[in-house]
Amino acid sequence: MNARIDTEQRFQLVGSAPPPRKRVSASLVPADSTLRWRGNIDAVSLEHGIEGWVLDLAAPQTLLRLQLLAGDELIAEGATGVSRDDVVSLLGSSASPGFRFSAEILAELDPKLAELPLCVTIAGENVEIVAGATLPSVAQLMSGELAQPIGFDLMDRLGLLRQGGVTLSASPLRPGPWKEVGCIEVLSIDEGGLVWVQGWMRRCAAIDAPAAVVDGRKEPAGFVYTWFERADLNAEHCGFIGLIHSSWVPTPATAPLLFIKGEEVVFVRGLAPTRIIRHAEFAATFRNLANRCHTGPTAELLQLIDSPSSWTPTQSGASAALDTAVVIPGFGCVAQGWAVNPLSRAVRFALRFGPNILSADEDSIIYSPRPDLSNVAPGCDALLQQAGFVVAFRGEVPVRALDSPLLKVVYEDGSSSRHALETRIFRTIGSAVEPDALLTHYPSLPRERFFPELAFALRKADRMQAASWRPIAITPCLRAIVCVLPPGRSGAYLLAEQLRAHVSVREGAGVLLIAGQTTMRSDAITLRASLAEDAGIPCSLIAARRCAQALYALDSMLKAIGCERFVFLGPGMLPTGSGWDAALEYLGSAERGGCFFGVTDPTSEEPDSTDCAAAIGWTRSALEEWLPTALPLLGGHAKDNGLGQLGFRRIPRSVCYSRELDGSAFVQAVNRVTR
Repeated sequence: MNARIDTEQRFQLVGSAPPPRKRVSASLVPADSTLRWRGNIDAVSLEHGIEGWVLDLAAPQTLLRLQLLAGDELIAEGATGVSRDDVVSLLGSSASPGFRFSAEILAELDPKLAELPLCVTIAGENVEIVAGATLPSVAQLMSGELAQPIGFDLMDRLGLLRQGGVTLSASPLRPGPWKEVGCIEVLSIDEGGLVWVQGWMRRCAAIDAPAAVVDGRKEPAGFVYTWFERADLNAEHCGFIGLIHSSWVPTPATAPLLFIKGEEVVFVRGLAPTRIIRHAEFAATFRNLANRCHTGPTAELLQLIDSPSSWTPTQSGASAALDTAVVIPGFGCVAQGWAVNPLSRAVRFALRFGPNILSADEDSIIYSPRPDLSNVAPGCDALLQQAGFVVAFRGEVPVRALDSPLLKVVYEDGSSSRHALETRIFRTIGSAVEPDALLTHYPSLPRERFFPELAFALRKADRMQAASWRPIAITPCLRAIVCVLPPGRSGAYLLAEQLRAHVSVREGAGVLLIAGQTTMRSDAITLRASLAEDAGIPCSLIAARRCAQALYALDSMLKAIGCERFVFLGPGMLPTGSGWDAALEYLGSAERGGCFFGVTDPTSEEPDSTDCAAAIGWTRSALEEWLPTALPLLGGHAKDNGLGQLGFRRIPRSVCYSRELDGSAFVQAVNRVTR
């Protein structure tokens, strides 16, 4: 029930400007947004009012109070409570998330407020429900200025569904007869590679779903469809026309299976042989059936079939590009770029790599002045004040196949433009740039809403690179000092001299040097030969891609040299005289537990030392048991990495360090989030 607010009851915010409202996502996938609310405005018109849906993922059955604003003025209040079977079927939980603000409210609006853009918010929260772009004003609705329909971007939606299909395609998919719900009778392939299908299915409330195509191999897919009634089917079944977004390329020689993830996983079977028709013929059939279609996004599908190249680079007055883009596996991409359209302001962005579409996290968008673009848009000084942008794109980037990257920009007036990008602007975190480089895009990155997800992806990607190493020289030994060589030549040669002075006098102690795959590798080979040939120390050398993560690959390295008991010294760790004695004594003992060699700052007067996972003694078998449960940390270690809980013995003030124990301030922030 909507409650109109009289003019006297309206209020206006005074004082300092309020913070900008957060925009809810229409995705029901928890990882797609840091906000717990999800929703969308489906329609805005003078005839029907404003219709949409919104819910709280943490409590979907809870009804939400809503407010309709014109600018910042409250003009009506309402609540959810309208049934929305299409949303509920995707959610997999009972709810009544629909809402409607009646057309009478818009018709009776004060003329002054009719000039202000409309906005629907959740009462008591600084959160706005959107329709892909800013809602129009009533005056714009009356003048018919809106050239584009209000609603979601179908290709963006398909991209999100295809991401959900990745998990489905990785699971066992068995076509049991009780799971078969329909048939694909005919299909067509448009010029953009999208597969259009027509057939029949068991009737359900869903209109889209994550999917997987099985046709020789499994391909993740997004599936969107609309229903139409057929006289040849019983009441339990219905005809459908749909669109499949995947890497699948149909051929007449195969009979595909399309697995669909709803409340349960079901599938539809393609006819054998597959009937593939010309796309013009399929489009004509769809247009003839469109008036009979119901429930699904018929209008959006018609718009797309009439213009299948919605991601084809456009020739228009708008210009846009990305200057830099940093790829973070498991998270997406952080990019900096610009967009100039003299007719409207950019409000949304998306990236496409082949079949993969990444949508922008709207909470992450930051605009900035770009006076250097005056030659692109001469005389548009006001426009250039917000022409630059930084944005985080969410989704999986196919690092091994960055096929023809495209940038899509959606503008405030509902129009859009597409722009081809150069592959060379993309750089992978860890391989091409260090994580700290992200601070150039977001100086306050640890305080951004998406930072926890980013931190998780950064430390996971860092640990995965630890497995990349190869032996240069192997000399078996049962007990070894394991040293990660520092990046500088002076530090590496100083460490080698210390090893020569202390280890050579202890029979049975060997050395394992871990070096980076840089110019230091040549110095490492020289140092290893000197220790082995001149000092007579059993010495091995391994080249690692990420030396800082050596602790997480240490088990396999120790197996390669046949070592069971070890002392590990991470980057920049150099034992004192008594520390060398303690390390060699531990190597020669039969002690079952591990020990910390207390690390001190040589420039500090503080007497205490720190327990650190970069300076430990342990056994390989115990390390092997611990590693599967160990929390991987960016930079390899932070404090004791949880080893203190295992009852490690402490040998204080044994090691000095020449680099920050816990990495840079940014690395420490990442590790605080993921601990």
